[in-house]
Amino acid sequence: MNEEPPGQVLARFAATLRIDAIPSPVLGRAEDLMIDWLGSALAGKGARPVESIARFAERMGPDDGPSEVLIHRCGTTPLLAAMANAASSHVAEQDDLHNGSVLHPATVVFPPALAVAQALGRSGAELLTAAVAGYEVGIRVGEFLGRSHYKIFHTTGTAGTLAAAAATGLTAADVGLARGRLGAGLRCGAAPSGGLAAAWAVLAAVPATRPVLADQRITGLTWPEVAYQVTVRIPAGTVLWEEVAFRGVLQAALRRTLPQSAAMAVTSAVFGLWHVRPTLEALRINQLAVSRRAAVGSVAASVAGTAAAGLLLSWLRERSGSLAAPVLLHLTANCGAALAARSAHGNTRHSRLVARSSR
Repeated sequence: MNEEPPGQVLARFAATLRIDAIPSPVLGRAEDLMIDWLGSALAGKGARPVESIARFAERMGPDDGPSEVLIHRCGTTPLLAAMANAASSHVAEQDDLHNGSVLHPATVVFPPALAVAQALGRSGAELLTAAVAGYEVGIRVGEFLGRSHYKIFHTTGTAGTLAAAAATGLTAADVGLARGRLGAGLRCGAAPSGGLAAAWAVLAAVPATRPVLADQRITGLTWPEVAYQVTVRIPAGTVLWEEVAFRGVLQAALRRTLPQSAAMAVTSAVFGLWHVRPTLEALRINQLAVSRRAAVGSVAASVAGTAAAGLLLSWLRERSGSLAAPVLLHLTANCGAALAARSAHGNTRHSRLVARSSR
């Protein structure tokens, strides 16, 4: 007897949940949690990082959008309102915490649910139903991942992404996780991934191109450490999380209000900006930021390049109808870079130790 996969059961529950199926005590608890979240969101007013994010949201969005930035009582797009309200509700560290899943559910459920409800003109009952669905999905996924997951990853950022998707009514197909599209996604991503893998091999094999791969974040690692990076850290901590968050949830949410090309463009731009901090870290570790001007130029080039790569990943997602295509290419890019760098340059940390001991 074939049992339905638990993930499919949970997805169907979230997609079909109606308010009359929710027990009264649960609805009452959802109301209390929303009030608590509103208090946390207002408590973030005046915090420097929150004000910076709120001002960015107001400048990037329309003057009077349908969704409200709570701390400034002004309207903008659902995406930007959710971003600002999530930041303000989490900065004071007073938002709720579910110990079993190590998850702060309110800060990833209520901001997108409220923003979308305001944009679509939904009722309070529909908002609470969406919140219950988001809490159920986020907490159950977090509990499945377990406390060991939190030792490496931030569960609110991983399981919370799926909680936000459920709270805004996105289905598995919307975010590219439909089982029936897996084969199409793998086929669509195979060709560019194969070409990229060959390119990494050439860069590592040709002496003239090896300096391109001289990244001390990788070359300073032993092979067992690199193996951990390419089998655990990069797939779970970078690729899967980023693809679900950007090409899955964000792109699907934007397609509700924007044409497909515009949704892809915005998703790719945000993806590029997401890489500002990793670029600064790489410049510091590799001692390449010789001046502020050089650092700014390097960061700008990295953001532009990553946004362009994001546009390709978004296109693969739309063409195949599956996240499998961008996941495969993203894995090849990141894991391939790590393996090529380590193969081309060896363990520079070990080499320095050997050189020092021979003096």
